[in-house]
Amino acid sequence: HIEDPNDNNNNKARATTAKSKRKQKKLAIVVTELPYQVNKAALLEQIAALVNDKKLEGIADLRDESDRDGIRVVLELKQRDAVPAVVLANLYKKTKLQSVFSGNFVALMKPSSWTTSSSSALTPQRFTLREALDYFLDFRFETVRRRTRFQLNKVRARAHIVDGLLLALLHVDQVIELIRSMPDQKSCREALMRTNNDDSDTNNSGDSQLRLGL
Repeated sequence: HIEDPNDNNNNKARATTAKSKRKQKKLAIVVTELPYQVNKAALLEQIAALVNDKKLEGIADLRDESDRDGIRVVLELKQRDAVPAVVLANLYKKTKLQSVFSGNFVALMKPSSWTTSSSSALTPQRFTLREALDYFLDFRFETVRRRTRFQLNKVRARAHIVDGLLLALLHVDQVIELIRSMPDQKSCREALMRTNNDDSDTNNSGDSQLRLGL
């Protein structure tokens, strides 16, 4: 979990936790993800030291149940006086379960809508984490739209060629006679397109070269 304050480039990262009810009705806090650049072994040592020094109350046992499937740190709470929300708040405050990291959020971007500049050139700008995610999503949407548009145009061009070939098959005798009567390939193509009465995709039709050894 990341909190992004807009006034600076410092971002708070919190571990992912969940409450769990253990055997004998004992409550536990289970940590499944750690903040960025936080070492698990160092974190466990820090929590254990705070508990031993009685600077962190309410924790009865600390276990590392991590395996190849992921991180799992279990903090078993005391039955009587432990309040999970209070213990978790103290963990965030006194340990690396919540940490702050700095990021250089400067990149080349188009001028914002509120700027007076009429230029569309990319300029260095500072942005927040939310703005970075918005720009990335816009980029991905535009990439998908361009790819889909390209594939659609490609399929339409192919469909136009196939329609022309199917029409030629329906009138195969007239097509053969027309091809034999034409002096060159260009004249043949133009005559076939005039016969088809479809000039909407002339460029795409030009890609279809009818080569018959007649």
